[in-house]
Amino acid sequence: MLRHSDRKILGLMETGPAYFAWSSINATQAEEFNKVVKDLLDGLRSKAASGDSRTKYATANATGPDNKFIYGLVQCTPDLSGPDCDNCLLQSINEVPNCCHSKIGTRIVRPSCNLRYETSSLFYGAQTYIPPAPTPSPSPSPSFSPPSMVTTNTSAEDNHDASGSTYADTVSSILLLCCFVVSFSVFI
Repeated sequence: MLRHSDRKILGLMETGPAYFAWSSINATQAEEFNKVVKDLLDGLRSKAASGDSRTKYATANATGPDNKFIYGLVQCTPDLSGPDCDNCLLQSINEVPNCCHSKIGTRIVRPSCNLRYETSSLFYGAQTYIPPAPTPSPSPSPSFSPPSMVTTNTSAEDNHDASGSTYADTVSSILLLCCFVVSFSVFI
């Protein structure tokens, strides 16, 4: 769920405004269908409310009349406490008989929670969201040390020239860097 505002909303349960949508098709064997939907949503409500601070989400399906599946999904914003999530979803579940009695599909969306049930599948693959493992804290970055200069010498005579050459290379690199900085600062 995504939510934004120009005021503080973190940890604040809000049930309004609510958005209701339902199918125009009525279920056959309405009383049995409504009982299965209520039981399904109540079970999902308790699962979602017991979720951790990363996720308050649950999905499942149940067998309804004529051996047809009823798929359910409930979700709260993860910043809500368990009791607030439970309360928000309970208010939505209690609205189902008023707005959507015997309808084969319903959505009730509130700022802090939403529910949905349908007779057609709402999800693919695994029905329960399994949150990823928490990312490990970053390890301290290694301290940076300049590369060391390595010289391979084959004779004593080359050894003398190599150390002088290394010194000369270092001094000329520093002078070149200084010239670059000075010329760059003059043109700025």
